[in-house]
Amino acid sequence: MKLAVGTIPFGLRNPYRDRGKVPFQEAAAIMAYAQQAGMETIDTAPEYGDSETIIGHIKEGYAFPRIVTKTPAFPEEWIGPEPIGRLEAVFRRSLRAMRRTPVYAVVVQRGEDILKPGGERIVGRLQAWKEEGLTEKIGYSVVGGADELDRLLERFKPDLVQLPANALDRRLLASGHLRQLRASGIEIQSRSAFLHGLLLRDPSLLPSRLERLREPIAALHGAWMRQGRTPLQGALSFVKSIPEIDEVIVGFRSLPQIREVHRAFVEIPGSSEGIEDIPLPPDSDLMEALRG
Repeated sequence: MKLAVGTIPFGLRNPYRDRGKVPFQEAAAIMAYAQQAGMETIDTAPEYGDSETIIGHIKEGYAFPRIVTKTPAFPEEWIGPEPIGRLEAVFRRSLRAMRRTPVYAVVVQRGEDILKPGGERIVGRLQAWKEEGLTEKIGYSVVGGADELDRLLERFKPDLVQLPANALDRRLLASGHLRQLRASGIEIQSRSAFLHGLLLRDPSLLPSRLERLREPIAALHGAWMRQGRTPLQGALSFVKSIPEIDEVIVGFRSLPQIREVHRAFVEIPGSSEGIEDIPLPPDSDLMEALRG
């Protein structure tokens, strides 16, 4: 299991804190440190502001062997020729912005778009890019739980799946889907290790719309404190305890932050001790948190 660099902070502000996007020079320093630390993957998307352009202008970006980008979201209820034309144009623009061909993987940003009428056109276009040599792998990102993943797997078997996994979002671990994906040879990249930073915050300071997460987060903090761990260490330790995960995508906002996270990731052993007995929040609360 390795850390991967998420680039949302390079192009977008933090949804839960009053912070703007990362300055260019800081982004360059983050990527330089990540490359020196042996991280191999950059995760980006055309909808992450100008993050793809930043990658294309930072020389350290060329040292990463694996860049994962995504499709745009599809607001349409039916995927016809026009949305596919837009998909093609956006992908070609992404390649130019990043100055990288081929990329390691292209992921459908909202996997549920494949489930719409005409969604097979999205799959067909991704498969065409793979055959053309523009990407090594194709896949999709899962936001919902087991039901969404089951329906996606019925449509097509991906090379790679991105999914949420953290100490509060254990849905796909509890359902056995992570084992299923691993047994099928599908690469797994996890995201939201800190649930958009919520797992690291004082629960009493959470936004009112997330007040039902205060109690379970406080319970997590209590369990980690009894183990002598900070929330950061505890959150990383839990994700590291999941053997099926290949990479953990984390967005970094500063050079000191990536140093701190990387050090904790390397030093803290994986453990889910004290976590299993903390009830999972309702899916609606997790979805609200994941939406940002």
